[in-house]
Amino acid sequence: MRNKVLVLALVVLFVLGMTSMVAAFGWGPPGPPPWVPGPPSQPEIPCDPGDYAMINQVGSWNDAMVIQTGEYNASSRCVPYSSIGNNVAFVTQFGMKHEALVNQTGGENFASILSTGYGDKATIYQNGQYLAANVFQDGFRNNADVRQVGAKNLATVIQSGVKNNAVVRQNDINDVAKIMQHGYRNNATIIQN
Repeated sequence: MRNKVLVLALVVLFVLGMTSMVAAFGWGPPGPPPWVPGPPSQPEIPCDPGDYAMINQVGSWNDAMVIQTGEYNASSRCVPYSSIGNNVAFVTQFGMKHEALVNQTGGENFASILSTGYGDKATIYQNGQYLAANVFQDGFRNNADVRQVGAKNLATVIQSGVKNNAVVRQNDINDVAKIMQHGYRNNATIIQN
């Protein structure tokens, strides 16, 4: 019973975290792409308004991978839409021995991985600025690895159980990292350069 309450609490926290991050980034349903006028000799060029990916898996030994790219270039022709990227990725896994990888390039990206079970591995790589990464794991011997390159990024790892490991690496300025662990024999490392 106690584990079910804990899993329910993690799921509620997961949903609240997603909701707050989506509200913070202003992500909404996809609309028509913004158009940027090109030079007279070229047609108008659509700017990438961002992508959305969701993977849900139940069972054992599942792998999930999301790769989303966008431009991160201050001289982009999409200014004032300079936050090219704006990608959203959700991975949810229930069971054991899962691997989830989210790799995002560009600004204003959001990635979230929720896994319950044991022996799960969650990895998020993000390159850009104004990024947010959330990892929620319940069980034992789970690993979370978040790597962010760029300024003004947020990483959160929440783990419940036994012998879990969490590592957050951030390589720029004004970054925020949080690791919360409940249980025993857990390891947490935050590296900020």
